[in-house]
Formats: sequence, structure tokens, C-alpha cells
Amino acid sequence: MFQSASTIPLWFLPSFHGDIRLERISKNRTLIIGERLSTSETVAMAKLTALASKKKWYTKMEGLQIGSRHELDAPIAEVAKALARLMKPTRHTISVVKTLNGKIEEINGWTVVAPNDIGPPHRTPAPANPDALVEKTPKPGEEPVAAATVAKPTQGCPAPDFVRAEIKARAVLDVFLTDEQREDFRKYNRFVSMGAYTGHRYMITSRHARDELAQFQRSLYDLDERRPYCVHDWVVPAAEEMLALHLMLQVPAHEPYLRHLDRE
Repeated sequence: MFQSASTIPLWFLPSFHGDIRLERISKNRTLIIGERLSTSETVAMAKLTALASKKKWYTKMEGLQIGSRHELDAPIAEVAKALARLMKPTRHTISVVKTLNGKIEEINGWTVVAPNDIGPPHRTPAPANPDALVEKTPKPGEEPVAAATVAKPTQGCPAPDFVRAEIKARAVLDVFLTDEQREDFRKYNRFVSMGAYTGHRYMITSRHARDELAQFQRSLYDLDERRPYCVHDWVVPAAEEMLALHLMLQVPAHEPYLRHLDRE
């Protein structure tokens, strides 16, 4: 698991109408940028304003509006975790980071379980060695590039029927794909993701790609077992749903959930 969350330069919290992103200015200073905020996101930002004042992150911070930018006197990891809880208070979320060498890892201790979350909870175990949480200089290639916090999809099998995904959601997904995955996604609205727990190849398909779904049946399809898995998240755009599936497959602790094998 990735340990040095405070060194991440860019953090996405994808949302229905666009995205709220955080940029690391320094170890204890973060820039927050909001674009095309929905009503629920505006409410979350108002709560963040109150929290920032309480924690003295920014005593004169005004409510974040569409296209606004604010600097907070707090580490990017601390702001991201607080904001994720405010934006999706009823959802089980995970946070992952992509490193320079293309590896995707879960950020240690960042699985958040909502009280009324659907499905069995899964908590990331604390490291056995407390020193593991100490920030260390990453090795060449292991430098963080970007992080994202997404909600776990819901287990179930309804037939996809939604409007086109938001452009912003596709842009966030694009950051976490390889060149090959990116090319497949742009051409076919699908791409192959490797499961970190089983090593299986999965086809992740947009719910809007009707021709592709006719072949792969659901948004998540195990190419090695030749079977679909019934997980979905229709609260968010199709691209964000695909992002959540992709990121969870990259983390050994969360792939079993998508396969309905999480029994914790």
C-alpha cells in the first residue's frame, strides 16, 4: 500500500457534474478548485468551509462557488479525506494513487465505511509496523502522479440505461489509464484491466456502449472465466463508474468485493 499520501501533487474527487480537485502547494498547504458544482457538491463545500474555519485551515474562507479556487493551510491528504466524507457521506469509498511507473496502489488506511453502506464492509487493516506510516522518499519511478477517491459500486444486475457520461468524469478516468487502455477507451468505450488479487483480465465497458455490452453483458466481465459480474454505480457518470471498477481491481483487498467474495 502507498504510504506517503501527503506527497501526492494532484487529487481528484470525481462527481456527477464535473470534478473537485486538490493541488498540493506544499507539505501543509493545499489549493482546492471547484468547477460546475451540483447542489449536493455545493452543500459539501459549505460544510468544508465550516470545517476549515473550525480547524483554522483558512479563517476567511468563503463558500466555494463554481470555478472558484481557495488555498487551505492543511496537507492535501487531510483535506481530501475530509472532503470525501462530506461529498459521499452514505457511500463506502476507497482512495488510490497512481505512481510515475504506472502502478496503482491503495493509500494506506483510506478505506472509509459509511454507516448505511450497501454490502459487507471492508476495512483496510492497520500496518503492523507503526513506522510504516512515516513519510519516506519514494524510489525512482514510485513518485506519486495523481490520486482519486471513488465510491464502491453496488452489487446487482439491472440493465444499464443512462445518459452520456460527463466530460469531466472521462478526463479523470483518462489520468488512471495506460496508453493502451486509453486508446481502447476512446475507440470502443471499454478497456482491459488486470485484477491484482487473481491476475485475471477484466473487460470494463461503459454502460453507454450498447454494441460492446451485447458481447460482454455487463460493465465488468472476467475474460479468463468468461463471465460477467453484477456491480454498478448509477449515481455517477458512466466514466466514473468505470474508474471505480478499474481502481478497485488494481487493489488486492478490493477485487474480491467486485467478485462478490468479500465476507468480512
